[in-house]
Amino acid sequence: AVRPLRIYRLIREGVIQVSAIVNPRAVGFTVTADIFIEVEAGHVLDVARTMAEFECVSYLACSTGDRDIRIRVFARNNEEQRASTPRRCRRSGAATGPALPARWPGGRHRGTFDMTVRHFVDTQDFSKEELLDLIELIRIIKEADKQGAIPKLLQDASLAMIFEEPSTRTRVSFEVAMTELGGHALYLKPGEIHLGERESLSDTAKVLSRMVGVIMARTLKHETILGMAEAATVPVINGLTDYNHPTQAVCDVFTMMEHKPLGKRLEDLNVTFVGDATNVLSSLMHICTQMGMNFTHAAPKKYQPPPRWREIAQENCEKSGGTLTTTEDATAAVKNADFIYTDLWWWIGQEDEIPERRAAFMPTYQVNMELLKQAPAHCKFMHCLPASRGVEATDEVLDSPQSIIFDQSENRLHAERGILVWLVYPRLKRPSAELRAYHTGRIQSFLDQRLS
Repeated sequence: AVRPLRIYRLIREGVIQVSAIVNPRAVGFTVTADIFIEVEAGHVLDVARTMAEFECVSYLACSTGDRDIRIRVFARNNEEQRASTPRRCRRSGAATGPALPARWPGGRHRGTFDMTVRHFVDTQDFSKEELLDLIELIRIIKEADKQGAIPKLLQDASLAMIFEEPSTRTRVSFEVAMTELGGHALYLKPGEIHLGERESLSDTAKVLSRMVGVIMARTLKHETILGMAEAATVPVINGLTDYNHPTQAVCDVFTMMEHKPLGKRLEDLNVTFVGDATNVLSSLMHICTQMGMNFTHAAPKKYQPPPRWREIAQENCEKSGGTLTTTEDATAAVKNADFIYTDLWWWIGQEDEIPERRAAFMPTYQVNMELLKQAPAHCKFMHCLPASRGVEATDEVLDSPQSIIFDQSENRLHAERGILVWLVYPRLKRPSAELRAYHTGRIQSFLDQRLS
């Protein structure tokens, strides 16, 4: 263990910084190379006070009766330290350095991000433990909501919402979430801002970073969200691209945890996706295999996920113990399913493919009562919505007692609250009442002298 005085010196020198108290029942500091340092609770509180004095970083306060608490700390982002830090030790955000191999046809899978800012672009950027922490935060905030007691954790913070595509659930959930947390959301659509046209993508991201605390964007191309995250100095949240939909995926796992069969662990769940390899399939397949779940995709060969998507899922399975199956047999795919999930068979820009796609999927891959009856009686039906009723799923299934699609939709709101708090709360400045009073008096004095 490292003595508290040593920790104080590291903080004063700017070597370590606290981003969040992760778990009040665990122990230790995480330093650049993931080294854990045990400290007693009293000393940790002293460290927090020391950091406040030196204005090193923000941190999450936590009260606990346990002997120890755990705080995550990261190295400061300066070129000298980055040069001396092994690449494997840098983990305060997404990957640094050159772009890694393509993760979906025709594009990079991630960019070179500012290490001091955590973005939410892909669930693959986070560990299973981090995602479970996020889901637990979502659960706690949802409990507060059900009792009408959501704390104003993001008081006076602002969210910029950029939409290149129409949206119902994503727009409403983020705007309501930010408002209920005490912040403000701005809706920005093409034609209202100069995104990528009269102003470069990089400049737009940098300007917004000076005016708001977080950016959420739904973009036509995944490259756009990567470009924004590379340039922004505030967190960027992926509200959906042509590659993935990570906020939906987190919501879906949270919904499954609420509705899983009694006695089953998360790792025991069997999830079957029936239909086209959409961006939702991409995110769901990757997060389920990250969690150690058993994931099956049933679709015609032409509409199964590309090799790179499957490679990522298989790599997840090797780490988590999960399984991945792709098949053309929809009946066999649902045989042991705890959850059956489907999505649209075509989307914007695929209108000319509708006859071909309908012929490929109908009727074998339509989720109807006949297919649902092939699954266990406890199986639940999920759909990210919007749904084409009578196409990928029948009204009878969508409105059945086994359908949890509206619980799923509601949980988008709870998920967005959790994601916003997780990313933004640790970054907020928390001036003392004395400091606020000082600036109020100073400004009022100026106004009284000059304008009266």
